[in-house]
Amino acid sequence: MNRGALLITLALIVTPTLAQRTLEFSADTMTGDGVVTPTLTWSTSPPAQSCTASGQWSGEKGPSGTETVGPLTGSATFNLECRWPGDSIATLSWTNPTQNTNGTPYTDPKGTMLAYRLNEDPRAIGCEQHVESSDRPAGCVWVNNPTSQMRTITGLTGVGEYRFVAYACNQRNICGAPSNIATKTFTGTVTVVESVGIQVNPVPSSITDLTAE
Repeated sequence: MNRGALLITLALIVTPTLAQRTLEFSADTMTGDGVVTPTLTWSTSPPAQSCTASGQWSGEKGPSGTETVGPLTGSATFNLECRWPGDSIATLSWTNPTQNTNGTPYTDPKGTMLAYRLNEDPRAIGCEQHVESSDRPAGCVWVNNPTSQMRTITGLTGVGEYRFVAYACNQRNICGAPSNIATKTFTGTVTVVESVGIQVNPVPSSITDLTAE
């Protein structure tokens, strides 16, 4: 297929949709003498899918809460591990071309073909050859709107680097050369661990056998 009809000026930008995962974990009392009964407080943003306690406490915990532990007669460490599902969405944006490769105005746009692969070159799929096909290869997304400059792709469940390219296609189903390759890294499940250490200082035992004469 001759793809010399269009001058591609696409610039794909992958907009991250995954918010920063944060876990705040603290105790109202970090140190004390003899016996300490601290209250632990934690919160996650956005709310974690699950949290698990370890160290001197245990069990599944909610995405936020408070819990009083102890009384503690010795120093202790409390761990909290929270998990979030990994990102699975990439939002792509681009700039459509305004002219053909011969310098004439690009006046017959039909749409944009997007191609993506995990850890591989998406140009190898050949998506630009399937504008009218009803059985496009996996990794091909047809944007049937000549003025569109954004599309969100969902279901990206792999772990690694997703790579994306775009092709401008005219009414004759002729697509231009591929745009630059845009990338977004997916890490799968996100885990954050925080610890709180409580120091309990020893106190002398009581004197015994005190006598008086």
